[in-house]
Amino acid sequence: MALRVLVVEDDADQRRLVTTMLERAGHQVTLAAERGDDPAIIEQDVDVAVIDLNLPGRSGADVIRALLDRRPQLPVLVVSAASDGAAVSEALLAGAIGYVVKGARPS
Repeated sequence: MALRVLVVEDDADQRRLVTTMLERAGHQVTLAAERGDDPAIIEQDVDVAVIDLNLPGRSGADVIRALLDRRPQLPVLVVSAASDGAAVSEALLAGAIGYVVKGARPS
């Protein structure tokens, strides 16, 4: 089943990588935003969101909370370079269902 995916990642190379991986897996990336304060983020009708934590304009945790305020059942996955417990806790407390450290194997 193809999913509609929102990607919010400030690093252009990482954004392309995540988008390419998702599209090769048969999913549709509806928006690949680079800033947390992009108003189009909240308006997306998606099945899942992939969010970086460290974003310009608005933190990833704030983006997660805003998305979940609007759609409480939306699955949110964080993909971040931060691997410390505080970052993971921040993401999960904001409502993310999972956390992947950048550089992890695509599978």
